Amino acid sequence: MNLYDYVGKFIKIYTVDEEWFIGEVTSINVLEEDVLELQINLFSYSKERGYRYQTRNKHKRRNKSIRNHAVTTNEIMKIEELDAEVKEGIKLTLAYSESKNLDLKELSNQDNLPKRVEFGWIEK
Repeated sequence: MNLYDYVGKFIKIYTVDEEWFIGEVTSINVLEEDVLELQINLFSYSKERGYRYQTRNKHKRRNKSIRNHAVTTNEIMKIEELDAEVKEGIKLTLAYSESKNLDLKELSNQDNLPKRVEFGWIEK
């Protein structure tokens, strides 16, 4: 598997510790003669991978949907290229979410929420 072919592509990586994540490979670094490190913008990941990522990066702000992540060839068990439809869906999601630039703390501020919710009559 030539990992340099994956630069700029969205892929799904399965790791030896039975985790997975989906992201775009941004660059590849050589750590040792036979060990490479892939720099990836994460888009989605398994629950375990997310927990491990958050515990390692507590000091970083988590308000962005994409997180930079590194994985070495020693950790990779399998790589899958995503279908064209999935890739387009990810690109659309990223383009839309980045243009909106929502502040989730502001949206979830309880002072702005109504104190009472009413439902209208249901017509049969």
